[in-house]
Amino acid sequence: MRFFRNKPKVGDKVKVAVGFSSFLNEGVVSSVYEDYCWIDQFYPNGDFKRSFTASFSYCKFHFI
Repeated sequence: MRFFRNKPKVGDKVKVAVGFSSFLNEGVVSSVYEDYCWIDQFYPNGDFKRSFTASFSYCKFHFI
């Protein structure tokens, strides 16, 4: 079993960086699995925008 020191929980607001990239995607964690999670993004007015996955092995999570 792998340990991820910053594994997010459902409902956490996060910014995600892939690898060494400084590009961050911001969203809310909607589901968590062993090796990855789904993150939902919303428009400023609250409407749903899209979902994407983030791997715990390749991504760094910054909690906001």
